[in-house]
Amino acid sequence: MLNRPLLIWAAAFAAGIGLGAFGGLPQTALFGFAALGVCALAFGRRPSVFLAGLVLLGLGAGGLRLAAFQTRPLSDVSHHADTPLPVTLTGTIVSDPEVRRGGRLTFFLRAETLTMRGQTSAVTGDVSVGLGPEAASGQPFDYGDRVRLVGRLETPIGATNPGAFSWQGFLARRGVYCQLRVNRPASAEKLGASRLNPFVHLAWAVRRRMLAALNAALPPVSAAVLGGILIGHRTDLPPDLMADFIHTGTVHILASAGLHVGIAAFWLEWLCRRLTLPRKGGAALCIAALWLYALMAGGRPSVTRAVLMATLYFGALLFEREPDLPTAIGAAALTILLLQPTALLEPGFQMSFVTILTLVLTMPVWDSFWRPRITAHFQSPFLRRAALRMVELIGLSLLAQIGAMPLVAAEYNQISLTGWLANILVVPALFVLIPLGFAGSLLWSLWHGGGALLLSIGGWGIAGVIKIVRGFGESPWAYRAIQTPPFPLLLGFYAVLYGVTHALSQHPAPKPAPLSATTDTHALALVGSGPFPPP
Repeated sequence: MLNRPLLIWAAAFAAGIGLGAFGGLPQTALFGFAALGVCALAFGRRPSVFLAGLVLLGLGAGGLRLAAFQTRPLSDVSHHADTPLPVTLTGTIVSDPEVRRGGRLTFFLRAETLTMRGQTSAVTGDVSVGLGPEAASGQPFDYGDRVRLVGRLETPIGATNPGAFSWQGFLARRGVYCQLRVNRPASAEKLGASRLNPFVHLAWAVRRRMLAALNAALPPVSAAVLGGILIGHRTDLPPDLMADFIHTGTVHILASAGLHVGIAAFWLEWLCRRLTLPRKGGAALCIAALWLYALMAGGRPSVTRAVLMATLYFGALLFEREPDLPTAIGAAALTILLLQPTALLEPGFQMSFVTILTLVLTMPVWDSFWRPRITAHFQSPFLRRAALRMVELIGLSLLAQIGAMPLVAAEYNQISLTGWLANILVVPALFVLIPLGFAGSLLWSLWHGGGALLLSIGGWGIAGVIKIVRGFGESPWAYRAIQTPPFPLLLGFYAVLYGVTHALSQHPAPKPAPLSATTDTHALALVGSGPFPPP
């Protein structure tokens, strides 16, 4: 472990965030941890002292980063929330405006000025904005537009029942503490455009074109499912079908994550080889394309984790270095937590990293058990490769379900009994549906007929996926509802799982092969299943 200091420091940093969120430690204690860590690193000579210094510095830095992220300055716009009179807010749109059910337009606004009772003051912070159908019908809004809005500034509502979803908590984890409701006509005015990130602007533009192509070429339900598979857009998905995805444990395919990034990386690398691009040029192109995809998918922790790991992998090729998967996991977690420390508290982040760690630990043991038996049984190279891929796919599905099961139970209060089988049937189809969906959407922008043909072919596959999900999800034995498991039970489960895996890995056996191309090079983290932000 001392050969991977970044992984140790990332784990300690995450633990420090946890202490800051649940331990209630004062900032003086966190400063003390950090100072002790610096002293140990500066003056310690033994490896154990170096390790202790890394851990202490990580604990202190994580807790202090969380405190800084949650500190609201006096100029924050949320201090003016819940005033009885309407306010006029000027700012810049910093997200892709999305149309919700009922024609309501939602986006995040970076506030600049607030006018109330005839007085204007400079403000900071982000606001969650919801424009009613009448207010949103006047003119189109886009990422980077400066706007002037008139409405009521409110504090978001919290959970209505214990353990229920909290819109207030969801926004607070993103540093947003108020919302603006704009319902009256002529209450939203565009002032011009600001110079924001052009790469982000391109991602949102491609996202909108893709959704327009799906809605034009496919039936509404198929378009909603394929939109969820490609970029995590599932606003128009019927509630009963969403419930079936949850019951069958296949809901992760609707939340762009490690699986989707792995498939995209696989086909991008394949395309670069077919075009005979230079190895370093192809790696740079793959990195840029994957980050564009991450922005199109909303930058969720699971997709960001996978793209960061892919960036480290392709970056190692650029600098002619060997990629190290544990270090890549630590670097991805640290980057996300530095930008948004409250991501640690989100189920999607927890499931993404717990599941990839489970696969990293258990897949070599699974492979070492099956590979020699399959190699001895099948003489034909073709049959041997096919059997190895089938066993690998079963292992990925089964072990990923086992790794995520406790957290899924805690989040959804249910355990899927058919998830492993449903995933075995559904996941392979994504290797065809994702390239078809992207190719058809991009071609549709240039040639409607050709794009519609590719999307129609993908629509047949989507219809098959829907039949599988409905068939398993509506059966009486699809899942079982349970009570929320206590936290010590969750820790005990993972301690036993990882302990047994470690013991089996020490058992004399043929040396396990490293994670195969499907799980490392091409898929780069064939996981990321987990709950996603609500619509």
